[in-house]
Amino acid sequence: MLDWETIDTVLLDMDGTLLDLHYDYHFWLEHLPTRYAEHTGCSADAAKNKILGMVKALEGTLNWYCLDYWSDQLGMDISELKADVAHLIKERPHCISFLSWLKAQGKRTILVTNSHQAGVDLKFKHSMIDAYLDDVYTSHQFQAPKESLRFWEQFTHNCAFDLDRSVLIDDNETVLETAQNFGIRQVLTIAQPNMQRPPREQLRFPAVTCYLQLMP
Repeated sequence: MLDWETIDTVLLDMDGTLLDLHYDYHFWLEHLPTRYAEHTGCSADAAKNKILGMVKALEGTLNWYCLDYWSDQLGMDISELKADVAHLIKERPHCISFLSWLKAQGKRTILVTNSHQAGVDLKFKHSMIDAYLDDVYTSHQFQAPKESLRFWEQFTHNCAFDLDRSVLIDDNETVLETAQNFGIRQVLTIAQPNMQRPPREQLRFPAVTCYLQLMP
């Protein structure tokens, strides 16, 4: 899918790209509503409806990804609750093999994530991906989500690389569209971010089904 001779820098998302998105789905759709219902005394359905409503209203904004914001809004320690189900955090199939291969090829590998720093720390603690990364950047550093051009402007101001000799792999197609409009020449998406759900169809960008297909 890629001509690696034309690529120096590999930009990688974390959740749904390097890590299985099942953990995040379970947390936001199951674990958090259950704990919120216990915390407030409301019904499980009421808790889920409230949280899903907030999620949909905030989608694509920095607050959607901000654990401090959610802690304030719900009156609970979200970082602590996320740690309760940390055993579900795991790399996508062949993720580590791919990262190891990139390092062996001398490619610069940069994590670019919308995840809050506390979430990044938790994921690093329960996975092996950080050992293979050259740099890590979060949208909270620049006070703008990756869906925004402002993020890419700030990111490239702080991290120099050749847009024409880079590839971004991300499961969020809005992010990919923004990055492509900004000037990143090559972008790929992930066909199956959540390994517990079927692969997505009718995607707008070339999709990776397995990291083995990216390694010659």
